[in-house]
Amino acid sequence: MCKQDFDQYQSTQVVCSPVCALELTKEKAARTRKSVTRQMRADFNAKDRSYQLKKAQEVFNAFIRERDKDSPCISCGTTDQSLRYDAGHYRTTGAHPELRYDEDNCHKQCHYNCNIMRSGNIVDYRINLSRLIGSDRLEKLEGSHPPKNYTLDDIIEIKLKYRAKLKQLKQARAA
Repeated sequence: MCKQDFDQYQSTQVVCSPVCALELTKEKAARTRKSVTRQMRADFNAKDRSYQLKKAQEVFNAFIRERDKDSPCISCGTTDQSLRYDAGHYRTTGAHPELRYDEDNCHKQCHYNCNIMRSGNIVDYRINLSRLIGSDRLEKLEGSHPPKNYTLDDIIEIKLKYRAKLKQLKQARAA
């Protein structure tokens, strides 16, 4: 612990003095506390609905960005590769949480220009979405939907489903 050279006079000796032994014990206790805390946090997060909802949304958004990787922005049509792109929802997740994981409701959208500055650029989004998915599916998307009360198991299932779809999409691109 003190970084000084010492002569080991017993085969089990690890430190040079009782002071270093005390420091070593404190360090080991701190590492144990950190690992216990990390495990407790992981256990809590595994059962926390809001945490799992956030993680499922991240996986779903990654899937949408990968699915639409070669497509232009749904709103403005830009294909600039230097821009950051989001998975932009036509009907927002705040107003329509039941459409949070609807693939027709979510498409690649440029982050700053359309999604942030123009609040989704909904007018152009709707025009291009109508061309992309057709008027029947757009009307269904704009219609009323029953609320979905996702259980923890439902959320984990959605997360695993989209993780598998993302993996499959990446493998297909690599081949």
